[in-house]
Amino acid sequence: MLQRECGWRERRGAPGGRERRPLCMGLLLSRPAALLKSRKEARLRAPAPRPGLADPYCRGPRSCCGGFVPCPAPLGETESEEEEEGASGEPCAAYAEMPLAGGKRKCNSTNNTNGGDDPGSLLSSKLPCLSPAPVDGVGPTGDGHVAAATVPAEAANINRLPSSILLKVLSYLSLMERCLAASLVCRLWRELCSDPELWRRLDLSGRQKVTDEVLAHVTSLSHGVTRVCVADCRAVSDAGVALMARSCPALLCFSATRCKQLTDGAVGSLARHCPALRSLNLSNLDAITDDALRQLGASCSDLREVHLGQCYLLTDAGITALARGCPLLTKIYLLENHLVTNSSVQCLAECCPRLQYVGLMGCSVTSRGVRHLARLGELVTLDLRHVSELDGETVMALVRSCSRLTTLNLCLNRGIDDRCVEVIAKEGRNIKELYLVSCSITDQALLVIGRFSASIETVDVGWCQEITDHGAIEISRTSRSLAYLGLMRCDKVSEDTVEELVQRYPRIVYSTMLQDCKRTLARAYQLGWKPSGSAGSAP
Repeated sequence: MLQRECGWRERRGAPGGRERRPLCMGLLLSRPAALLKSRKEARLRAPAPRPGLADPYCRGPRSCCGGFVPCPAPLGETESEEEEEGASGEPCAAYAEMPLAGGKRKCNSTNNTNGGDDPGSLLSSKLPCLSPAPVDGVGPTGDGHVAAATVPAEAANINRLPSSILLKVLSYLSLMERCLAASLVCRLWRELCSDPELWRRLDLSGRQKVTDEVLAHVTSLSHGVTRVCVADCRAVSDAGVALMARSCPALLCFSATRCKQLTDGAVGSLARHCPALRSLNLSNLDAITDDALRQLGASCSDLREVHLGQCYLLTDAGITALARGCPLLTKIYLLENHLVTNSSVQCLAECCPRLQYVGLMGCSVTSRGVRHLARLGELVTLDLRHVSELDGETVMALVRSCSRLTTLNLCLNRGIDDRCVEVIAKEGRNIKELYLVSCSITDQALLVIGRFSASIETVDVGWCQEITDHGAIEISRTSRSLAYLGLMRCDKVSEDTVEELVQRYPRIVYSTMLQDCKRTLARAYQLGWKPSGSAGSAP
């Protein structure tokens, strides 16, 4: 037994009475091999300990095996013989100078008969508890028990994995986690964190200390940078974007949301130096003009996705130039672009037949312009929130023509009524999400959705004052696919009815003010949150 105490103790049963002997680790080194073998056999016959718990057979220091491998008791002694009668309570000098698990320090005990060799390595060769057992040692013993074993320490080291696997693991960490945590673990990890493979996708969003110099430096660490996000980086200017564009000719995606300091110069640099650009997010850049879109249309013909929401200076001229120069567009998002009218929608429908996502919320577009979208056979998502003078006939024509449509957002359009919803439920075979917030619909709309639609999973009818308990009950009872029902501020739907529906149809998520608060509170408790005014935390 490895003793932490230094002193003398008496050994009962010794010839001539009691024998006093020093308690030192060096004494274990002179134990007969036969006794060691007998103790090892006894250990193998013992049941294997449960991982993660202290082994009841381990009487050595916890750090020698961590409780995962049974450690033998002192040879020839029973548990009752381990009671000390004269221990001083002070650590043995030899034991204190030796690390608990391996190491290079020497044991200076006079009982070390091995000439000052490293006791950790010597004990590892004699006591199985001090060295991990080989994996192939696992197996049944003669009495039906299973021998305990662990994976060798050198084999369990994560650094023994191939570098390609370690790089894949590190790629799931954020940029800050790699720089401030992983790179400080060891030299190998520091070298791996500097690998150009990990610097091809850079997310610098929200970092206010990212300047032009920082952006130019991090983008020069790899010759194959494909994604850069500088959203909310207010210290990045047109010059910094230009330096980045020169060092990233293979750039595919760039996002600069809410970087209001950027102008047409930044977009022009991207267009000149990054012709392979495929995704561009310039939302809320109110200094961008039509000239930026002309440069994109002239140089970036492979552009597939573009976000231009709240770019208030854009007009039909810029959208038209972009549509004609980028025929492969699949997604365009416009939000409150008040200078964009029906002519832009018509040009997009004619020049970009592959469009799958179109967002026109708050634009100066009417039903006349929306009708042009009916020629987009691959349209999947259509956002028509708050479109001026949008009528039900236009929406019904779109649903009949665009058979692949899966998401339809018609919020804030008073021209959408029960008849329009009925056509959507019957003709929209692939529609899964339908948003009807603040539309002119009644319970009849919910009834037809539940009766005729087998695909709609999400329905939001918040702020529709004509929705009552009857409509919520019927759509819950008849719909086979419904998974979410939004009833926010539907004042004619009582909370008692919603509580009953929650209990009766657990597969459906009901959204009301009270239900959302309950889910938020339950989630907070799961994450360990406790009310500050609780009795346990009160002073």
